[in-house]
Amino acid sequence: MVLLAAGVAALAVAGALPTVWLNFAGSAGMAWSPLRAAGAAVRGLHRKYGAAVAWSCSVPLWILGGLLALRGLTPLWGDGRLSVRLDVPNPFNLGLMFAFVVLGLMLNAGLCSMVVLRLVRRLQHLSQHDALTGVLNRRGLEQALQQEHDRLRRHGRPYALLTVDVDHFKRINDERGHAAGDAVLVGLAATLREGCRALDRVGRTGGEEFALLLPEADLAAAQAAAARLLDAVRASVHGEAGDAPRITVSLGLVLADDPRESLNEVWRRADAALYAAKSGGRDRAVTAPGRGSAAAPA
Repeated sequence: MVLLAAGVAALAVAGALPTVWLNFAGSAGMAWSPLRAAGAAVRGLHRKYGAAVAWSCSVPLWILGGLLALRGLTPLWGDGRLSVRLDVPNPFNLGLMFAFVVLGLMLNAGLCSMVVLRLVRRLQHLSQHDALTGVLNRRGLEQALQQEHDRLRRHGRPYALLTVDVDHFKRINDERGHAAGDAVLVGLAATLREGCRALDRVGRTGGEEFALLLPEADLAAAQAAAARLLDAVRASVHGEAGDAPRITVSLGLVLADDPRESLNEVWRRADAALYAAKSGGRDRAVTAPGRGSAAAPA
């Protein structure tokens, strides 16, 4: 586009084209840059911030490009008095300069807003995600769990909660060091994420303790998911942890389908099922019973 505008301007200067084409070429070349930047801004910002932010931040660029394009087309139907030079004080150039100032302020305000928005979203991400494994931390998981529990109370949609504990994790830290233990936790978090559905949530609730939230899952689907996770963990290899043996986990499974049950009771039943799995020999899943019943293996 720049080469085309330069070629047209050169022909106009040489007299091969009317002088009005010099104004048209210069304005078209200047208009192309903000219009192209506006299109790139919309595409880039739409993916990360949504349509409202994308279009609001690109509006100054669209207006600026449109004014420059209008300046190039005005001599085609005007009386020819519009100067090629932008510093000539005619009404259109004065209005264009004023628009440059206003739109420049708008553009910089939009850029500052994007920087602040990125910082806020980054802080929100850090406040809800575990720094080591990248999954949700306890605060983030509890927020997601509270939303599912509210959905259960309003619409009667059940969900399942899996509590996960690494078997003999202290032995790994004591024998191979905390770096090996951290590598095991990172690998386990990746295994849990890969074994879940897109709508499931994985969180780290403690040192070697994780939890999985399975929205809109019945008991059979939750038990099948627990069995898959047990097999996936058994088959996982943690080469980054040195010569650490293959790890196993104990799972406690609870199905929340009673709107009258509190969220604290759901956690209590899940923890009780996890304790039963560890007491029963580890490397297994135990399903929490209904109220007043005893826990049983899945």
